[in-house]
Amino acid sequence: MLSYMRAKQNENSSGDDKMRTIIVIAFLLGALVLSLPWSTISSNLEPKNTNQNSYTTHPARNHKLLVSRAAKRSTAIIYARFKVKQEGWSNKEWRSLYKLWVRESNWNPESKNEHSTAYGIPQILDMKPGTPYGEQVDKGIEYIKSRYGTPSEALKFHYKNGWY
Repeated sequence: MLSYMRAKQNENSSGDDKMRTIIVIAFLLGALVLSLPWSTISSNLEPKNTNQNSYTTHPARNHKLLVSRAAKRSTAIIYARFKVKQEGWSNKEWRSLYKLWVRESNWNPESKNEHSTAYGIPQILDMKPGTPYGEQVDKGIEYIKSRYGTPSEALKFHYKNGWY
C-alpha cells in the first residue's frame, strides 16, 4: 500500500485523484479493523457505557464487534488533514486545528456536550447525532473560516475562553 501511495504522490494527479486515494486508504483501514475478530481488538477500546451504539454485526460473520473509535478517529483525522491542505493552509494551521479538536472532542465523531446541543468532532451547535465525520469536518472548517479565518486564530480564542 505504501508503494501505491508513493506512486500516486509522484504522479501529477488532480485533487480529485488525491481525494479518492485518501478515501480508499481510510476505507481500507476501517475495513481492516472491522475484519478483526473480537479477541484481537484491544480491551481498552471497549466503551465504558455499553448502552451506546458502539457494537455492530459484521455482515460476513455472525458475531458482534466493537467498531473501534480509534479507526473512526484516524479516518476523520486523515480526511481533515486533506481538507486543510485543500484550503491552502500551512502545517501550523493543521497543528492548530488538530489541537483545537482534541480539546473539543478528542476527535470523537460521537462526542456530545452535556451542557449544550454541541455534537461531533468540532462540537458544532445543533449538529444532529449520527452526522458523518466528513460532514462534521466540513462544517467545522467552514465555521472556523467564517468566524476566525484560520484554525490558529480559533485556537487562540479557545485558549482564552474555553470555547470557540
